[in-house]
Amino acid sequence: MRFHRLATAAATALALILGTQSASAQTLREAVEADYEDNLADLFIWFHENPELSLIETKTAQRIARELKALGYDVTEKVGGTGVVAVLKNGDGPTVLVRA
Repeated sequence: MRFHRLATAAATALALILGTQSASAQTLREAVEADYEDNLADLFIWFHENPELSLIETKTAQRIARELKALGYDVTEKVGGTGVVAVLKNGDGPTVLVRA
């Protein structure tokens, strides 16, 4: 449940950063909540059932890469060891970087 609240807060913050209207922030919050129930809850559980030590999160990185590829991202793995970089091209416009 803690992750769910964190994801909702992150989505709302992103909406504010992007300058969307409050109605859009509400819509985004609802979309994140629905996606959590449909997709993210199982992923959250998987991460907690498969813990790894810091700086050697190889299975975690593989799982993240697989999930991002399934969403259509161009994925580069093993960046600096276990890092994953994902790029989703969405036409012209600014590039947004999210680090997590």
